[in-house]
Amino acid sequence: MPFPFYPWASSGLRFGSLLMPYQSAWPKIGTDTPPNWMIRMKSVHNSWKQLQLINKAGLKSFWHSGHARLRRFLLSEEWAIGVVKAPIQSFLDDSFVPMVTWIGKPCRNSFIADCFGVVDGEERFILVERFTYNGSSRIRSNGKGERRIGRGHIASIAVDTEGSFLKEVTAIDNGLHMSYPFTIHDRGSWYIVAEELSANSLNLYRRSSGGDWKHLKQLLPHAVIDPAVFNHAGRWWMFGTSAGNPCSELLIWYADQLEGDWHPHCKNPVRIDQRNARSGGTPFLVGDHLYRPAQNCCETYGGSVIINQIDELTSNSFSEHAVQEVLPPANSAYRGGIHTLSALEDWTLIDAKRHVIIPQVILRRLIARLS
Repeated sequence: MPFPFYPWASSGLRFGSLLMPYQSAWPKIGTDTPPNWMIRMKSVHNSWKQLQLINKAGLKSFWHSGHARLRRFLLSEEWAIGVVKAPIQSFLDDSFVPMVTWIGKPCRNSFIADCFGVVDGEERFILVERFTYNGSSRIRSNGKGERRIGRGHIASIAVDTEGSFLKEVTAIDNGLHMSYPFTIHDRGSWYIVAEELSANSLNLYRRSSGGDWKHLKQLLPHAVIDPAVFNHAGRWWMFGTSAGNPCSELLIWYADQLEGDWHPHCKNPVRIDQRNARSGGTPFLVGDHLYRPAQNCCETYGGSVIINQIDELTSNSFSEHAVQEVLPPANSAYRGGIHTLSALEDWTLIDAKRHVIIPQVILRRLIARLS
Protein backbone atom coordinates (compact mmCIF):
# COMPACT_ATOMS: atom_id res chain seq x y z
CA MET A 1 0.00 0.00 0.00
CA PRO A 2 1.63 3.32 -1.11
CA PHE A 3 0.20 5.35 1.76
CA PRO A 4 0.70 4.20 5.37
CA PHE A 5 -2.40 3.52 7.47
CA TYR A 6 -1.99 3.88 11.26
CA PRO A 7 -5.22 2.99 13.14
CA TRP A 8 -3.41 3.45 16.49
CA ALA A 9 -2.75 7.14 15.79
CA SER A 10 -3.06 9.47 18.79
CA SER A 11 -6.05 11.24 17.20
CA GLY A 12 -8.16 8.14 17.86
CA LEU A 13 -10.33 5.88 15.71
CA ARG A 14 -12.48 8.61 14.15
CA PHE A 15 -13.37 8.68 10.46
CA GLY A 16 -11.88 12.15 9.97
CA SER A 17 -8.47 11.20 11.39
CA LEU A 18 -8.42 7.93 9.43
CA LEU A 19 -8.80 9.87 6.19
CA MET A 20 -6.06 12.42 6.91
CA PRO A 21 -3.12 10.45 5.41
CA TYR A 22 -5.07 9.86 2.22
CA GLN A 23 -6.07 13.50 1.92
CA SER A 24 -2.38 14.55 2.03
CA ALA A 25 -1.62 12.17 -0.84
CA TRP A 26 -4.19 13.48 -3.35
CA PRO A 27 -1.78 15.74 -5.29
CA LYS A 28 0.71 12.86 -5.64
CA ILE A 29 -1.75 10.78 -7.67
CA GLY A 30 -2.29 13.59 -10.18
CA THR A 31 -5.79 14.79 -9.31
CA ASP A 32 -7.31 17.76 -7.50
CA THR A 33 -10.34 15.83 -6.19
CA PRO A 34 -10.51 12.79 -3.93
CA PRO A 35 -11.55 9.45 -5.40
CA ASN A 36 -15.20 8.31 -5.20
CA TRP A 37 -14.54 5.81 -2.45
CA MET A 38 -13.13 8.59 -0.24
CA ILE A 39 -16.14 10.83 -0.89
CA ARG A 40 -18.35 7.97 0.23
CA MET A 41 -16.23 7.54 3.34
CA LYS A 42 -16.63 11.24 4.22
CA SER A 43 -20.37 10.95 3.66
CA VAL A 44 -20.49 8.03 6.09
CA HIS A 45 -18.46 10.05 8.58
CA ASN A 46 -20.87 13.02 8.39
CA SER A 47 -23.87 10.72 8.70
CA TRP A 48 -22.26 9.08 11.71
CA LYS A 49 -21.78 12.46 13.43
CA GLN A 50 -25.40 13.38 12.76
CA LEU A 51 -26.48 10.02 14.14
CA GLN A 52 -24.44 10.64 17.27
CA LEU A 53 -26.23 13.96 17.84
CA ILE A 54 -29.62 12.33 17.26
CA ASN A 55 -28.72 9.51 19.64
CA LYS A 56 -27.68 11.96 22.36
CA ALA A 57 -30.99 13.84 22.06
CA GLY A 58 -32.91 10.58 21.85
CA LEU A 59 -31.16 9.10 24.87
CA LYS A 60 -31.82 12.26 26.87
CA SER A 61 -35.50 12.18 25.92
CA PHE A 62 -35.63 8.44 26.62
CA TRP A 63 -33.99 8.98 30.02
CA HIS A 64 -36.48 11.66 31.07
CA SER A 65 -39.42 9.66 29.72
CA GLY A 66 -38.21 6.48 31.37
CA HIS A 67 -37.54 8.30 34.64
CA ALA A 68 -41.09 9.69 34.65
CA ARG A 69 -42.55 6.23 33.92
CA LEU A 70 -40.46 4.70 36.69
CA ARG A 71 -41.66 7.35 39.15
CA ARG A 72 -45.27 6.67 38.22
CA PHE A 73 -44.70 2.95 38.65
CA LEU A 74 -42.90 3.13 42.03
CA LEU A 75 -44.61 6.11 43.69
CA SER A 76 -48.19 6.58 44.82
CA GLU A 77 -50.08 9.72 45.77
CA GLU A 78 -50.76 10.39 49.43
CA TRP A 79 -53.12 13.29 50.06
CA ALA A 80 -53.90 14.98 53.37
CA ILE A 81 -56.47 17.59 54.38
CA GLY A 82 -55.98 20.63 56.55
CA VAL A 83 -57.75 23.60 58.10
CA VAL A 84 -56.69 27.19 57.54
CA LYS A 85 -58.31 29.49 60.12
CA ALA A 86 -58.97 32.26 57.64
CA PRO A 87 -61.84 32.87 55.20
CA ILE A 88 -61.43 31.65 51.63
CA GLN A 89 -61.15 35.18 50.20
CA SER A 90 -57.85 35.54 52.10
CA PHE A 91 -56.23 33.50 49.34
CA LEU A 92 -56.83 36.36 46.92
CA ASP A 93 -54.21 38.39 48.81
CA ASP A 94 -50.69 37.95 47.42
CA SER A 95 -49.16 38.48 50.86
CA PHE A 96 -51.33 35.89 52.63
CA VAL A 97 -49.37 32.97 54.11
CA PRO A 98 -51.74 30.20 55.25
CA MET A 99 -51.05 28.37 58.51
CA VAL A 100 -52.35 24.83 58.07
CA THR A 101 -53.58 22.51 60.81
CA TRP A 102 -53.39 19.02 59.28
CA ILE A 103 -56.19 16.66 60.25
CA GLY A 104 -55.62 13.02 61.14
CA LYS A 105 -52.53 10.89 60.67
CA PRO A 106 -51.21 9.33 57.44
CA CYS A 107 -52.32 5.74 56.80
CA ARG A 108 -50.08 3.28 55.02
CA ASN A 109 -52.53 2.19 52.32
CA SER A 110 -55.08 5.01 52.17
CA PHE A 111 -55.51 8.77 52.21
CA ILE A 112 -58.17 11.48 52.50
CA ALA A 113 -58.75 14.30 50.00
CA ASP A 114 -61.53 16.42 48.41
CA CYS A 115 -62.61 18.17 51.61
CA PHE A 116 -65.95 20.01 52.01
CA GLY A 117 -67.60 21.18 55.21
CA VAL A 118 -70.93 20.88 57.02
CA VAL A 119 -72.03 22.94 60.04
CA ASP A 120 -74.76 21.54 62.30
CA GLY A 121 -75.26 23.84 65.28
CA GLU A 122 -72.01 23.77 67.23
CA GLU A 123 -70.72 20.72 65.35
CA ARG A 124 -68.47 20.82 62.31
CA PHE A 125 -67.95 17.94 59.92
CA ILE A 126 -65.65 17.56 56.94
CA LEU A 127 -66.81 15.31 54.10
CA VAL A 128 -63.88 13.72 52.26
CA GLU A 129 -62.95 11.03 49.81
CA ARG A 130 -61.35 8.17 51.73
CA PHE A 131 -59.29 6.35 49.12
CA THR A 132 -57.97 2.87 49.95
CA TYR A 133 -55.26 1.43 47.73
CA ASN A 134 -55.93 -2.18 48.68
CA GLY A 135 -59.71 -1.78 48.43
CA SER A 136 -59.92 -3.05 44.87
CA SER A 137 -57.74 -4.37 42.08
CA ARG A 138 -59.21 -1.89 39.61
CA ILE A 139 -56.80 0.53 37.97
CA ARG A 140 -58.19 4.06 37.62
CA SER A 141 -56.63 7.16 36.09
CA ASN A 142 -56.91 10.74 37.30
CA GLY A 143 -56.65 12.12 33.78
CA LYS A 144 -52.94 12.95 33.82
CA GLY A 145 -51.46 9.49 33.37
CA GLU A 146 -51.16 8.91 37.12
CA ARG A 147 -52.90 5.60 37.77
CA ARG A 148 -54.27 4.36 41.06
CA ILE A 149 -55.20 0.87 42.13
CA GLY A 150 -58.03 1.03 44.63
CA ARG A 151 -61.39 2.61 45.41
CA GLY A 152 -62.73 5.63 47.24
CA HIS A 153 -65.82 6.17 49.38
CA ILE A 154 -67.23 9.21 51.16
CA ALA A 155 -66.26 9.62 54.82
CA SER A 156 -67.30 12.18 57.44
CA ILE A 157 -64.72 13.58 59.87
CA ALA A 158 -65.86 15.38 63.01
CA VAL A 159 -63.56 18.17 64.20
CA ASP A 160 -63.60 20.38 67.27
CA THR A 161 -63.64 24.18 67.36
CA GLU A 162 -59.85 24.25 66.89
CA GLY A 163 -59.99 22.02 63.83
CA SER A 164 -58.56 18.99 65.59
CA PHE A 165 -59.62 15.49 64.59
CA LEU A 166 -62.34 13.82 66.69
CA LYS A 167 -63.56 10.80 64.73
CA GLU A 168 -64.15 9.47 61.22
CA VAL A 169 -67.15 7.47 60.02
CA THR A 170 -68.33 6.22 56.64
CA ALA A 171 -70.91 8.59 55.15
CA ILE A 172 -71.71 7.05 51.73
CA ASP A 173 -70.38 3.80 50.30
CA ASN A 174 -72.29 2.30 47.38
CA GLY A 175 -69.62 -0.28 46.57
CA LEU A 176 -68.32 1.78 43.65
CA HIS A 177 -65.67 4.47 43.50
CA MET A 178 -66.84 7.84 44.85
CA SER A 179 -64.99 11.11 45.39
CA TYR A 180 -65.37 14.90 45.57
CA PRO A 181 -68.33 15.13 48.04
CA PHE A 182 -69.40 18.71 47.29
CA THR A 183 -71.68 19.95 50.09
CA ILE A 184 -74.69 22.23 49.52
CA HIS A 185 -76.87 24.05 52.04
CA ASP A 186 -80.40 24.84 50.88
CA ARG A 187 -83.46 25.83 52.92
CA GLY A 188 -82.12 24.42 56.18
CA SER A 189 -80.91 21.07 54.78
CA TRP A 190 -77.51 19.77 53.77
CA TYR A 191 -76.95 17.93 50.48
CA ILE A 192 -74.07 16.23 48.67
CA VAL A 193 -73.29 15.70 45.02
CA ALA A 194 -70.24 13.53 44.36
CA GLU A 195 -68.23 12.22 41.48
CA GLU A 196 -69.56 8.74 40.66
CA LEU A 197 -67.78 7.83 37.47
CA SER A 198 -68.19 4.08 37.97
CA ALA A 199 -71.96 4.46 38.42
CA ASN A 200 -72.12 6.73 35.34
CA SER A 201 -74.61 9.10 36.96
CA LEU A 202 -74.80 12.20 39.14
CA ASN A 203 -76.91 11.80 42.28
CA LEU A 204 -78.16 14.05 45.05
CA TYR A 205 -77.90 12.93 48.71
CA ARG A 206 -79.54 14.62 51.71
CA ARG A 207 -78.47 14.55 55.34
CA SER A 208 -81.15 13.24 57.67
CA SER A 209 -81.87 14.51 61.18
CA GLY A 210 -79.89 11.55 62.50
CA GLY A 211 -76.80 12.51 60.53
CA ASP A 212 -77.07 9.79 57.86
CA TRP A 213 -76.85 10.58 54.16
CA LYS A 214 -79.73 9.25 52.05
CA HIS A 215 -80.00 9.08 48.29
CA LEU A 216 -82.62 11.58 47.14
CA LYS A 217 -82.66 11.51 43.35
CA GLN A 218 -80.59 11.30 40.19
CA LEU A 219 -79.77 14.72 38.79
CA LEU A 220 -78.07 13.64 35.55
CA PRO A 221 -77.97 10.25 33.75
CA HIS A 222 -74.21 10.45 33.31
CA ALA A 223 -71.16 11.13 35.45
CA VAL A 224 -69.75 14.59 36.08
CA ILE A 225 -66.12 14.89 37.18
CA ASP A 226 -65.70 17.00 40.35
CA PRO A 227 -69.14 18.67 40.34
CA ALA A 228 -69.52 22.08 42.00
CA VAL A 229 -73.13 23.20 42.65
CA PHE A 230 -74.10 26.66 43.92
CA ASN A 231 -76.87 29.24 43.77
CA HIS A 232 -76.15 32.55 42.09
CA ALA A 233 -78.50 35.34 40.99
CA GLY A 234 -81.60 33.25 41.66
CA ARG A 235 -80.52 30.20 39.66
CA TRP A 236 -78.69 26.97 40.46
CA TRP A 237 -75.47 26.30 38.60
CA MET A 238 -73.33 23.19 38.26
CA PHE A 239 -69.72 23.22 37.03
CA GLY A 240 -67.83 20.04 36.21
CA THR A 241 -65.64 18.40 33.61
CA SER A 242 -66.36 15.59 31.18
CA ALA A 243 -65.39 11.98 31.77
CA GLY A 244 -63.59 11.95 28.43
CA ASN A 245 -61.43 15.01 29.26
CA PRO A 246 -61.53 15.28 33.06
CA CYS A 247 -58.72 17.82 33.41
CA SER A 248 -59.48 20.18 30.55
CA GLU A 249 -63.11 20.26 29.32
CA LEU A 250 -65.34 22.48 31.47
CA LEU A 251 -69.11 21.97 31.30
CA ILE A 252 -71.98 23.91 32.90
CA TRP A 253 -75.56 23.00 33.74
CA TYR A 254 -78.30 25.13 35.32
CA ALA A 255 -81.68 24.61 37.03
CA ASP A 256 -84.39 26.67 38.71
CA GLN A 257 -84.46 24.33 41.73
CA LEU A 258 -81.77 22.12 43.23
CA GLU A 259 -84.04 19.09 42.90
CA GLY A 260 -85.46 20.22 39.56
CA ASP A 261 -84.48 19.55 35.95
CA TRP A 262 -80.94 20.41 34.95
CA HIS A 263 -80.14 21.81 31.50
CA PRO A 264 -76.77 21.89 29.72
CA HIS A 265 -75.27 25.24 28.82
CA CYS A 266 -75.63 26.02 25.12
CA LYS A 267 -71.88 26.77 24.85
CA ASN A 268 -70.67 23.47 26.36
CA PRO A 269 -67.81 22.91 26.64
CA VAL A 270 -67.45 26.49 27.80
CA ARG A 271 -63.72 26.08 28.28
CA ILE A 272 -60.97 23.69 27.17
CA ASP A 273 -57.87 24.36 29.23
CA GLN A 274 -55.78 22.16 31.53
CA ARG A 275 -54.73 25.20 33.58
CA ASN A 276 -58.09 26.06 35.14
CA ALA A 277 -61.04 24.02 33.92
CA ARG A 278 -61.48 21.21 36.49
CA SER A 279 -63.29 22.25 39.69
CA GLY A 280 -61.05 22.82 42.69
CA GLY A 281 -63.34 23.85 45.55
CA THR A 282 -66.30 26.06 46.44
CA PRO A 283 -67.18 29.17 44.39
CA PHE A 284 -67.45 32.27 46.60
CA LEU A 285 -68.58 35.89 46.50
CA VAL A 286 -66.54 38.95 47.48
CA GLY A 287 -68.81 41.96 47.11
CA ASP A 288 -70.37 41.62 43.67
CA HIS A 289 -67.54 39.48 42.29
CA LEU A 290 -67.96 35.72 41.91
CA TYR A 291 -64.85 33.53 42.12
CA ARG A 292 -64.32 29.89 41.17
CA PRO A 293 -61.36 27.75 42.33
CA ALA A 294 -60.08 25.37 39.65
CA GLN A 295 -57.31 22.81 39.39
CA ASN A 296 -54.14 23.48 37.44
CA CYS A 297 -53.26 20.12 35.87
CA CYS A 298 -50.63 21.28 33.37
CA GLU A 299 -47.60 19.73 35.05
CA THR A 300 -49.28 17.18 37.31
CA TYR A 301 -52.75 16.24 38.49
CA GLY A 302 -53.75 18.81 41.12
CA GLY A 303 -50.53 20.78 40.85
CA SER A 304 -52.03 24.04 42.12
CA VAL A 305 -55.34 25.87 42.44
CA ILE A 306 -56.20 28.74 40.11
CA ILE A 307 -58.82 31.18 41.40
CA ASN A 308 -60.88 32.53 38.49
CA GLN A 309 -63.12 35.57 38.58
CA ILE A 310 -66.33 34.90 36.67
CA ASP A 311 -67.12 37.89 34.47
CA GLU A 312 -70.32 36.63 32.86
CA LEU A 313 -72.63 33.74 33.70
CA THR A 314 -75.98 33.31 31.96
CA SER A 315 -77.72 30.44 30.20
CA ASN A 316 -76.29 31.78 26.92
CA SER A 317 -72.86 33.10 27.85
CA PHE A 318 -69.88 32.49 30.11
CA SER A 319 -66.50 34.10 30.63
CA GLU A 320 -63.92 34.15 33.40
CA HIS A 321 -60.29 35.07 33.93
CA ALA A 322 -57.58 33.89 36.33
CA VAL A 323 -56.70 36.23 39.20
CA GLN A 324 -54.64 34.12 41.61
CA GLU A 325 -52.66 30.89 41.86
CA VAL A 326 -52.54 28.99 45.16
CA LEU A 327 -49.49 26.75 45.55
CA PRO A 328 -49.10 23.83 47.97
CA PRO A 329 -47.72 24.82 51.39
CA ALA A 330 -43.96 25.22 51.00
CA ASN A 331 -43.21 24.54 54.67
CA SER A 332 -45.08 21.23 54.70
CA ALA A 333 -44.32 17.61 53.84
CA TYR A 334 -47.19 17.83 51.34
CA ARG A 335 -45.54 19.95 48.66
CA GLY A 336 -46.42 17.84 45.61
CA GLY A 337 -49.69 19.57 44.76
CA ILE A 338 -52.97 21.06 45.98
CA HIS A 339 -56.39 20.68 44.36
CA THR A 340 -59.11 21.77 46.80
CA LEU A 341 -59.90 25.14 48.36
CA SER A 342 -63.30 25.13 50.07
CA ALA A 343 -65.08 27.43 52.50
CA LEU A 344 -66.35 26.34 55.90
CA GLU A 345 -67.74 29.54 57.46
CA ASP A 346 -64.64 31.49 58.58
CA TRP A 347 -62.30 28.57 57.83
CA THR A 348 -60.82 27.33 54.59
CA LEU A 349 -60.30 23.62 53.97
CA ILE A 350 -57.45 22.51 51.73
CA ASP A 351 -55.82 19.28 50.63
CA ALA A 352 -52.26 18.67 49.46
CA LYS A 353 -50.23 15.69 48.32
CA ARG A 354 -46.86 14.00 48.41
CA HIS A 355 -45.58 10.83 46.74
CA VAL A 356 -44.71 7.72 48.73
CA ILE A 357 -43.69 4.12 48.08
CA ILE A 358 -46.31 1.50 48.93
CA PRO A 359 -44.98 -2.05 48.29
CA GLN A 360 -48.44 -3.60 47.93
CA VAL A 361 -49.35 -1.09 45.22
CA ILE A 362 -46.14 -1.77 43.29
CA LEU A 363 -46.89 -5.51 43.42
CA ARG A 364 -50.44 -4.96 42.15
CA ARG A 365 -49.19 -2.74 39.33
CA LEU A 366 -46.64 -5.37 38.35
CA ILE A 367 -49.31 -8.09 38.32
CA ALA A 368 -51.59 -5.85 36.24
CA ARG A 369 -48.78 -5.24 33.72
CA LEU A 370 -48.02 -8.94 33.37
CA SER A 371 -51.64 -10.07 33.10
